[in-house]
Amino acid sequence: ALVGRGLVRVQDALRRRSMEHDTTVSEQYSALRILALADLDRAVTLAVRDPYVFRSRAYALHHFGDHAGALKDLDRVLKLGEGDLWTYDLRGKVRQALGDWAGSTGEFTMAIMISPWDAGVFARRGFGYLNSGRFAAAEQDLSRSLALDSLDGRTWYLRALARVIR
Repeated sequence: ALVGRGLVRVQDALRRRSMEHDTTVSEQYSALRILALADLDRAVTLAVRDPYVFRSRAYALHHFGDHAGALKDLDRVLKLGEGDLWTYDLRGKVRQALGDWAGSTGEFTMAIMISPWDAGVFARRGFGYLNSGRFAAAEQDLSRSLALDSLDGRTWYLRALARVIR
C-alpha cells in the first residue's frame, strides 16, 4: 500500500509540475515529492528484499532529480537477481540524465536482449549513440524503432538528424 500511494503521489507531483502556469503548483509539487519519498523510504525499510519496492523508489528518485540515488536502488535490484526490461531501461534513462551516454547504451542493450520488440528502448539507445557520436549505430537503432512503431515523431526527427550529421 505504501508503494502504491507513493507512486500515485509521484505521478500527481509530475502532473502538477507540468502545470507551470498555476502559482500554487510549486508548493503542491514540493509537498507531494516529500510525501511520495517518505512513503517509498518507509516501504524500503519494511521490504528490504523486494525488488519492486527498490524499482519504485528508483523511479521516483529519477523523476525528482536524484539520479545517483536511483542508480543505487537499481543496483540493489540487480543484486537481488531481478534484472528485467524495466530495470535496465530505467538504468539507461538515469545514465542519460547523468550524461553517461556510453553507459546508457550498455543498459539499453541489456533491455533489448530481454525485449527485442520494444520500439522505445531502440529509440533511447539510438539517442545515446547519437550523443556519443556513433551516428551509423544511431541511425540503425532509430530505424529499428521506427520499424516497430512508425508513429513516433521524435524518432523520425532523431533519425533524420543522425543521417544529416553522418
